[in-house]
Amino acid sequence: MLKALERILDFEIRRVIDPNLWSPTQHAYTKGKSTETALHALTCTIEKTLKVKEFCIVAFVDIEGAFNNILPSAIASALSRLGVEDALISFIGQLLTGRIIEAQMGVSATHRRVNRGTPQGASDYGHGSILNIFSPTPNNID
Repeated sequence: MLKALERILDFEIRRVIDPNLWSPTQHAYTKGKSTETALHALTCTIEKTLKVKEFCIVAFVDIEGAFNNILPSAIASALSRLGVEDALISFIGQLLTGRIIEAQMGVSATHRRVNRGTPQGASDYGHGSILNIFSPTPNNID
């Protein structure tokens, strides 16, 4: 059921946000793109650069814990700036802040309310659309 909800939220977010704001170089969580298409694009760029005897500098960035530590207020602020309706932003905020994590080992169990991060496996509203919203690659960079 969560997967269906994620797809609906992703659809609504993508419906509202101007498609020109999505980076064409974003491959993760983008329909028709993958790590393979990202690697192919990078390889082509490097090969073209080397062919004309120019320099090519590549930087790889991995933000450790990005999905575990993002604040729901940062997500809400980005969605608001992009024109997403307040009711949808509020709903997403409730999904992100109203979670209780439960751990069990043998007969011992504990639970805790979380106030940051996205649910494990939340590939659409938690990661996909949000990842694209916070994409470090502006549309004018190829």
